[in-house]
Amino acid sequence: MSGSLSNRNVVADVSPSSEGRLSSIRRSRAYRSFIRDKAAVVACGVIVIYVSIALLIVGAQLAAAVGQRVGVDLSDTFIVRELSLKASLDRVGPDSLPGFLETPTTDKRLQNAEFHLSRIRRAFERDDPLTAFENEQLAERTLADKPLDELRRLLEVALEQLATVDEDYLDLEILAEELVDARLDLVEATAHEDRQELLRAIADLEKQRNAAFQTVEEQLVQIEASIEALIPTPKGFRGLVYKARLLLGTDSQGRSILWRAIYSIRVATQVGLVSAIIAVVVGAFLGASAGFFGGWVDHAIVWLYSTLSSVPYIVLLTVVAFVFGSLQVTVPFTDGVQVHQTLIPMYVAFGVTFWIAPCRQIRGEAMKIRSLDYVQSATSLGAGRFYIMRRHVIPNVLFLVFINFSLIFIGAIKSEVILSFLGIGVVGQPSWGVMISESKSEVLNQFFWQIGTATVFMFGLVLAFNVFSDALQDAFDPKHAR
Repeated sequence: MSGSLSNRNVVADVSPSSEGRLSSIRRSRAYRSFIRDKAAVVACGVIVIYVSIALLIVGAQLAAAVGQRVGVDLSDTFIVRELSLKASLDRVGPDSLPGFLETPTTDKRLQNAEFHLSRIRRAFERDDPLTAFENEQLAERTLADKPLDELRRLLEVALEQLATVDEDYLDLEILAEELVDARLDLVEATAHEDRQELLRAIADLEKQRNAAFQTVEEQLVQIEASIEALIPTPKGFRGLVYKARLLLGTDSQGRSILWRAIYSIRVATQVGLVSAIIAVVVGAFLGASAGFFGGWVDHAIVWLYSTLSSVPYIVLLTVVAFVFGSLQVTVPFTDGVQVHQTLIPMYVAFGVTFWIAPCRQIRGEAMKIRSLDYVQSATSLGAGRFYIMRRHVIPNVLFLVFINFSLIFIGAIKSEVILSFLGIGVVGQPSWGVMISESKSEVLNQFFWQIGTATVFMFGLVLAFNVFSDALQDAFDPKHAR
C-alpha cells in the first residue's frame, strides 16, 4: 500500500510538470505562429516522410551489419534486401527503359527484345543454364519453370523471329530514307509533270512503309510473347515489386531509377544533417564567443571567417572535398573502406565552409545581447562570463541556430549535387547529384527520366525545407512577430 501511495505521489509530482511544459509550449507565440502556417505544417509532413525513409534505410543497413557480426544472415529479409545499396546498383531491365507515362518506340522495343534474348542465349551456352541465368536474371524476373528442352525450343523460335524482324526493320528504315529523299526531290522539283510523278512515288512509298511498319509491329508482339514465355513477368506481390522497380524506368545501365532515387534520400539526409550539425555547432560557439567576449577572441574569429570568405565559395568547397576525397586512409571499424569511398569528405568540406554564415549572425546578436540591461545586471551581481553566456546569450540566439540549421541543410544537399556533378562528390553509391551527372548522355538522346526523377525528389525536399525555414524565422524571430 505504501508502495502504491509512493507511486501515486511520483505520478502527481511528475505529471503536472510534464503537462505544464507541454502547455507552455502550446501557449507560446512561436508554436501558435508555426501552427497557423498551413504550408509550414505540410512542409513538416514532407520532411518527416523523407527523414523516415532515410532512417528506415539506415536501420535496415545497421540490422544487416549487426546480423552479420552475430552470425545471422538478414540479407534475404525483404526490407533489408530492398533498402540495401546492392538493390540500387543491380540491373533490373534493359538500358534506358522509359517510365510508366511513355510508350517505348518500335526501335526501343526491338532493342529490348535483343537484350533479353542475348542474356537468355548466353545462359543456355553454359553447361548448367539454370545456374548460369541466376547471374543474368533481372531481379524477380527469372526463367520459366519448364523443362530445359522446351525452354531451348522457345529460345530457338524467338531467335528466328528476331532474325526475321531485323530484316523487316532494315527494309522499313530503307523505305523511310527513300521517302525522305523523295520529299526533298519534291521540294526542288519545278516542272508540273515531275511533281506529279514524285507525289505518286511518295504515296506509294508511304503505303509500303505503313505496311512494313504494321508487319514489324506484329512480329514484335510475337517476339515479346515468346520472351514472356521464357522469362514471365512475376505475379502477386513479387510482380508488384518488379513493376515498382520499372515505374520510373531504368538508367543507361539498366538500374531502377526509382530505387536509386529512394536510396539517395539517405545520402541527402545524412549529408545535410551531419553538415548542418557541424556548421551550426561550430558557428554558434565561435559567433557567441566573438560577440560576447570581444577583444582578441573577436579579432581572431573575425580574421578567420573573413579569410575563408575571401575565397570563392565553390572553389573552397571543391578544394576541401578534393583534398579529403583523395586521402588513402582506411576508416576504422570497417572492412578496409577508404575515406574517399564514404561521405566523410562531404562532411568535412561542408563543415569547413558552412559555419561562416551562422557565426556572423550569432556574433552580431551576441554583441547586442551583451549590452542589454539584464546582462549588465547579471554582471554587476557577480555572475561569471561563461554562466551569462550559457544562461542568457545562447538561449536568445537559438532561433538563429534553428533557422541556419534548416538553411545549411538545404545548402549541403545542393552543394553535394554540384560536387557529384563535377565528379568529386559521392563515390560508389547513388545520390541525386550522381544521377544528374550520369544522365548527361541520356539527355542528349532525349531520355529525361533519370534527371527528372532526381530533380523532382530534390525539389520536394528543398522546397519543404525552404518553407519550413521561413516559418521558423516567422515563429522564433521577434522581428517577424505577427
